[in-house]
Amino acid sequence: MRVTKALHSFGPSLPHVIDIENMELDWIGGATLFAPSGTGKTTLFRLLAGWYESGQTMPCIWEPPLNPFKAVRFVGGHRSLLPWKTVKQHIRFQCPRLSGSDIPDLLDELGLSSGVSGLYPYELSLGMYKRIELMLAVLCEPPILLLDEFYSSIGDEQKGRIRSFLSKHRRESITWIVAHEEELRQWIGGPQFTFAMNGNTVAGIRRI
Repeated sequence: MRVTKALHSFGPSLPHVIDIENMELDWIGGATLFAPSGTGKTTLFRLLAGWYESGQTMPCIWEPPLNPFKAVRFVGGHRSLLPWKTVKQHIRFQCPRLSGSDIPDLLDELGLSSGVSGLYPYELSLGMYKRIELMLAVLCEPPILLLDEFYSSIGDEQKGRIRSFLSKHRRESITWIVAHEEELRQWIGGPQFTFAMNGNTVAGIRRI
């Protein structure tokens, strides 16, 4: 799978911040992305997920072709849960194939008690909220999952559970995680990438 073209600028008179050709996504399982702050990691993930639609953006051209709104799931700093639905209602809404008996086991895999299923988003801590977002994203089984500095909101005692959860449920799919710390990148495992730059423009990725 590869992106044959990805182009983005924040304004008609501004230079491109992303101008990529033939970016290979040639791994299965988890991989990490490291690049200095402000170089465009979140922008790239949003572009891959189809979030940008303007005259300054060329939607990513994928090979083989795919619909990013169905094939790419992005979990970042934004909050995506509907405030009027409980955790259980979110799971049933997004993953109707699951039975109610599956939910406690899934919550337990992420270090969450079964009682969390009855809570609304505003009743969740940030770490709990991000784990629920991750669970929903994984259960939707997207071919590509993008996690933008996801681990920064997760306590150390829960990181092992998350790695096990991703290893179990994303073994045959692409998961790309922004991770700044070398120790965290080594701990996550998988190939490591950084940006190939052309001046201030992201022109591709390269393995570290």
